[in-house]
Amino acid sequence: KSLNFLKKFDINEGDDYVVMHVRSEGYCDFDHHRNRNGNIYDYEAAIDLLLARGFKVVRIGHKKMLPIDERKGFIDLTLLDRPDEVDIYLCARAKFYIGSGSGPFSLANTFGTPSLLLGMFPTYSIRSNVLAQFSQVHKISSGKKIPFKTIINSAIRGISSPKALKLNDIKYLPPCSEDILDAVCDMLDFIEGGSVKKLNFENREYFLKNNFNGNMCLKNIEEFVDVNYD
Repeated sequence: KSLNFLKKFDINEGDDYVVMHVRSEGYCDFDHHRNRNGNIYDYEAAIDLLLARGFKVVRIGHKKMLPIDERKGFIDLTLLDRPDEVDIYLCARAKFYIGSGSGPFSLANTFGTPSLLLGMFPTYSIRSNVLAQFSQVHKISSGKKIPFKTIINSAIRGISSPKALKLNDIKYLPPCSEDILDAVCDMLDFIEGGSVKKLNFENREYFLKNNFNGNMCLKNIEEFVDVNYD
């Protein structure tokens, strides 16, 4: 059923494609989810990079999501009615998943699909087969950046509720277009077993000693271990 639907968009079994879901308003809008939403326009440069690398990019989500400009190889299914099986198939067979740590990510992860999570809240553990890019954390009163390792070793780690963060004088900064582009480059390296994956492996023991279990993007590693890998 899924392939019959997707062949209209020139997606066939065995194709290399990336499935994308950037959480936005209009589906589940409780206040404590607000900080988990992203801006699809900040993903356009990353989409163009993936298309240039020969991937098709399939965006899933709901009809209230903002549209973006058409591109050859970019398939936006957010405005289309489709069988439920389509999203399941896309998440299960993608080269990798990119976007928010929301429902479609859990689906992709269940099938063992590698995933890139962007704008994550610093937390002590990330699921296996996942590369995470963590948001910067700042004090609201002073604007001063709080080091990533400080947050990981604090009681505030993993908290995303705007109300709880405000009470603790803390805010997260969402990733900008450049941050997202860098993270996608890291992911391409990661799934190919390159330096990003090797650095995560080499620093595993140090991560665990500092209350983190998982894989993180290069800029986060540099900040966490205080080393520049350029």
